Amino acid sequence: MRALVALLALLLSAGAASAQSQIGQDARGGPKALTAADPCILVAAAGHASVHVSWTANTLDGTLLPKVSRDGGATTEDAIFISLAGVDLFLASPNAAGSRGVGFGAGVTHAGACVGSVNSGSITVSAWATQMQTPIALGTDGTTLRAPVVTNSAPASDAYAYAIRCVSGCSGSGGTSMTDDAAFTVGTTAFTPIGGTYKSTLDAVDDNDGGAFAMTQKRALHTACYTPNGDSCDDDTNDARRVTLVTTATVGGQSATATTLPYPNGAGNLAAFIRPTTATTTLWITGESSEHIYVTSMLLHASGTQGVLVVSGTGATCGTGTETVLGEVELSTTNGTGFTLGNGNGMVLRTKDAGDSLCITTDSATALNALATYAIY
Repeated sequence: MRALVALLALLLSAGAASAQSQIGQDARGGPKALTAADPCILVAAAGHASVHVSWTANTLDGTLLPKVSRDGGATTEDAIFISLAGVDLFLASPNAAGSRGVGFGAGVTHAGACVGSVNSGSITVSAWATQMQTPIALGTDGTTLRAPVVTNSAPASDAYAYAIRCVSGCSGSGGTSMTDDAAFTVGTTAFTPIGGTYKSTLDAVDDNDGGAFAMTQKRALHTACYTPNGDSCDDDTNDARRVTLVTTATVGGQSATATTLPYPNGAGNLAAFIRPTTATTTLWITGESSEHIYVTSMLLHASGTQGVLVVSGTGATCGTGTETVLGEVELSTTNGTGFTLGNGNGMVLRTKDAGDSLCITTDSATALNALATYAIY
């Protein structure tokens, strides 16, 4: 009988020691009523796999936040709540009884929960550290647990900032984006190259569909010209570029409404000839509004002694705003009855003002032949 009692006492003693050992492995806190004045409950987390919190039905008008500390509880930082249903960054007024795990990584000394944005009421919370891990996929940035999230936009919080490292097959890695109007440094700034597809007869895509860019056999990118309204600039029938001039257009300095064209490569494309036979001023080349006359060559030949001026001005015979642009050229049997200037490959004289005409003034009744090549623009 004494042996049986001793054995029973030994078993009870062992059971009590086992229970004390288990309790000693867990860090427990609470129950504690959390209010705005006393907002947190934290328990020692070092050496444990997780900390769990639970709460009873309550009157809290505020939020319950998962918190961790790295300095023994002096300061706290945000963490995440973990449950079989997923993760939460906070719980808004969790008035029904419930529980959550608090996720943490290396370096955490304490973990638990705090209340925030409290308008009224309180919540009674218990916390304990255990070796039990909640079966949910988590990651870490090396210090703090991070939860993955499925979203088409940026995560709402850094608690979801779950970085994924691409190991292989990562085309475009490192150059897939760049800030608009940012500086590009040759040999340093990363960019993503593009490719094209070649086919002798180009395929069409359906309306509102995406597609690969087309290229030639020599790897040149196919391009097409379109106006801001979406109209083609090309003449597909003749495989040519179509140019439409409007009344206000200026092409190479030439108004689309002008009756003459600028001379190509300096060569005049128009000619003017007059033969005055009296001492008078004769219109030689008629000007056009807002345009200059550019003479590229001229020939004067008199049948006798003749003094010649070339003048610029407006009116029927350049009588308004008259300005001498050449002369006086003295033609005579002594000086020579012929005079040439220029060869058509560049300007030799020009009207003084835009819109002026050119006229020839002679000082005798000797016949004068005057020929010029010119352009107006």
